[in-house]
Amino acid sequence: MEQLFSFDPSKTKVDVTLAFSYTPKILKNRITLRRRSGLLYVLEGTYEYSWQGGSFFANAGSLVYLPPNSVPYSYSITFPSELLGAKTMQIEFELRDIKTDACVSYAEHPTLVFENAHFLKERFVAVVNAFTNSETVSKLQLHASLLSLFSACTEENRSVPEGAAKIAPAIKYLNENYTKNLDVKELCALCHISESQLTRLFKKHLGISPVAYRNKLRVNAAKKLLENSELSVGEISDMLGFYDIYAFSHFFTSQTGTSPTKYKKL
Repeated sequence: MEQLFSFDPSKTKVDVTLAFSYTPKILKNRITLRRRSGLLYVLEGTYEYSWQGGSFFANAGSLVYLPPNSVPYSYSITFPSELLGAKTMQIEFELRDIKTDACVSYAEHPTLVFENAHFLKERFVAVVNAFTNSETVSKLQLHASLLSLFSACTEENRSVPEGAAKIAPAIKYLNENYTKNLDVKELCALCHISESQLTRLFKKHLGISPVAYRNKLRVNAAKKLLENSELSVGEISDMLGFYDIYAFSHFFTSQTGTSPTKYKKL
């Protein structure tokens, strides 16, 4: 999926055709033909995508790529009973080869891009707002907001350095699960190496230990949420998987030298 977010604008043209937030009314459907590319950000509820030979779940905070001309697939949506319904943001766009005008697709079926895409939420909102306010926002601004979203995805996908193939499964797992409690033994099992070898390779390729890498992901996510969202410190603490707000405050202060409350004010 890195290709989708590192396309060359000199070779591929992109055009946003629709961007909106909504509460789905159809909770189960089968798609036999999709003409455009799509990015779907799950705000609430759970999507289940399935096709012949595969399936996946996309929970709240997930980012899903919907390719054009894909194999037929089905989806169903569920949501907690206390909610009125699932809520979603979606961007529909066209990618075409500049020379041939052929439709560009990066997968044969729906694909879960990020399981924890909270760091993309504000950029996603920017695209939706730019499209919604198209009377006052230029097409260039709309185009730029989409490229900014792609760029943020690219930065996240580039976190696996060249030559680090042996620990790539651990890096991918941490990128997608940094809000969960860290079990180093589970990382070792994913990479089929010992704990000492895992630590050595992390320090060789990333310059830090697996625990420090997870902490870096957590603090970066916290900074983005504090800077760009209206969420309270307590809500951010829950979103990032901390036991309580005090644990989050202690962690953030130890990593940055300032409390999350002061950081948000600054």
